[in-house]
Amino acid sequence: MEEHRIFRTRRALGRAGIFLAVFGLFIPAGILVATLGGQRTAGALLAGFGTLIVLLLLATVLAPRSYYRLDSRELLLVKSLASRRIAFTEISGARVVGEAEADALITERMAPAATAEGRLDLKGWLKANRQYSRFVKFCTVPIVQSKTTSGHTLNITGFSGKTRGAFVILREASGEELLLSPADPETFLKALPARVRAAGDSPGFAPEGPEG
Repeated sequence: MEEHRIFRTRRALGRAGIFLAVFGLFIPAGILVATLGGQRTAGALLAGFGTLIVLLLLATVLAPRSYYRLDSRELLLVKSLASRRIAFTEISGARVVGEAEADALITERMAPAATAEGRLDLKGWLKANRQYSRFVKFCTVPIVQSKTTSGHTLNITGFSGKTRGAFVILREASGEELLLSPADPETFLKALPARVRAAGDSPGFAPEGPEG
């Protein structure tokens, strides 16, 4: 029987709690509109909208059925219904990053999409968003994106991504990187093969922007 170790992923309400609170207010508001205002259809739509958004946010925050599993030859990443297997031979390095560096990496990954959006470059925007989505696909901690505009929505003057806690950056042999959120990043890193840890500690393993 193949030995394996399972690592819990981290959950954090963070700033998502603000959105839960705001959209949660739609539910009692809808009930009041239906009962006191006599507008049953409008009340039902209002409460239903709030319920749907709250459930979607909870599914994102709680990330049910999410874990990372290390087998003798590969790493299995699972986040809700999505999963991916990566052989150790396809991993070129891994390292733990703190909150500040994680925020900087996330913001850097958002840059091509923001630039393409300002230029009305739909093809470039879609490509950049696919790359960003791959980077954060198996991260279970909410990431709050924000942007500042001047004059009109396409005149983007600033953007950023914010999250909380420490993470693990996993680099594949192809150069692609993944942002992972194990509950105990240091223990997860130590469980990886020695060559992967050594590569992550080497001077050559520095933050890189998305390719292309």
